[in-house]
Amino acid sequence: MKKFGFFTFCLFLTIFFSCKSFAASQLEQLYFASLSINNNYDAIYSDPNDVVLGNPNGDVTLVEFFDYNCGYCKRALSDMIKLIDHDPDLRVILKEYPILNDSSDDMARLSLASAKQGYYLNYHRELLNIKGAANYDTALNVAKKLGMDVGKLEIDSNDKVIRDTINSTKLLAFTLGINGTPGYVIGDAIVSGAIGFEGLLEIIGYIRENGMHSIEKYIMLMASKGDIEAQKIISKYNIR
Repeated sequence: MKKFGFFTFCLFLTIFFSCKSFAASQLEQLYFASLSINNNYDAIYSDPNDVVLGNPNGDVTLVEFFDYNCGYCKRALSDMIKLIDHDPDLRVILKEYPILNDSSDDMARLSLASAKQGYYLNYHRELLNIKGAANYDTALNVAKKLGMDVGKLEIDSNDKVIRDTINSTKLLAFTLGINGTPGYVIGDAIVSGAIGFEGLLEIIGYIRENGMHSIEKYIMLMASKGDIEAQKIISKYNIR
């Protein structure tokens, strides 16, 4: 895999900061996001109700928060598929995060229910490939075309576990400060927006090289280069 480039990481930082408020310094916000990820590690990376694609034992995990009615999520589908095909050591977790409208919530429940019939990935692809906005009836028509038992799908979609899974994802996203889709968590970094295959690939490479404390390592690197703000954060939060 191509080695992560420092300038691409700086681009990631630009994207991150463009989506955040500035009550704290820029590097502090990055550090706080990293802490939040580590504090919620199990909910992000080990929820037994999540859908896992790619290599279940991969050395890097990409988590995507998405909404079926999000135009950017529709475009990002090809990025995710391409990443799985390109990187045999990548684990992907999909978190249904329906925030745009009630139809999004309906589709999220139906999608999770489709896993009980073994159709999740195919259904996921078809729902994201729908042109324009979609709703409950549209999703049922897609399920019928795929050969699913639609009656069972509707019953399963109202399962308490599925509703609780979606509600837990919404709470987790709120805790992490992910307020739009697609949103990604890779290692201890939060990435906002559809940054494309190459951008995601570069960040995955950086996390693979630096592990779950990559942001601390980045701050320490900046401090070693004489960055005053980074030096203040290291001193203030006792980063070692």
